[in-house]
Amino acid sequence: MADTPLAHSPDAGSRFAHRRRFPRFAFDAQAEMSDPLIQLRVLGRVTEISVGGCFVAAPDPPAVSSVVQLVLEHNDESFSTWARVLYDRSGSGVGLRFIAIAPDQAKILATWLRALEGI
Repeated sequence: MADTPLAHSPDAGSRFAHRRRFPRFAFDAQAEMSDPLIQLRVLGRVTEISVGGCFVAAPDPPAVSSVVQLVLEHNDESFSTWARVLYDRSGSGVGLRFIAIAPDQAKILATWLRALEGI
């Protein structure tokens, strides 16, 4: 997917906005982060999403640098990819970077982002 300019989310003025590669959008989806090797399964809610990743609000998220299988459910569609935990906002959730997105999954993500852009 091309790096097309997208409308900025309400958090664009935050202290991290200048470091972000992709604009974020407010988003609401169920999220599941899992790692079968360590028997990890964490449920949460996506509150922000971009081409490169998302923020998942979760009470007991995986540790920073963990790689998890991520499944998002939104409007009867499912998006699945691997993701790395980039940061932890104590008590509120984690920022994830998508990695190894399969082409069919990239299409789902692109559809969601186009809808958020209003295209």
